[in-house]
Amino acid sequence: MSKQVIHELAIATQQGKLTFPQVVKGLLEVGVESYLVDFATKQKTHYLADGTTHTVAMIRTLVRSRRSSTVRG
Repeated sequence: MSKQVIHELAIATQQGKLTFPQVVKGLLEVGVESYLVDFATKQKTHYLADGTTHTVAMIRTLVRSRRSSTVRG
């Protein structure tokens, strides 16, 4: 169940449907203690209180323009 919630939260946040505080609240509720975003591999690894991890692929990529950084989906 927690893996499904983590996946749903990851997708919703990448789509801009949730705020950062909403995501943190949801992750805490399913036992996530921390997470690591790896932009090089485009993955987010979540570390749960029971010692397990769950990795989710990022669906958006960052594109740097001359003016500023933007997010492209």
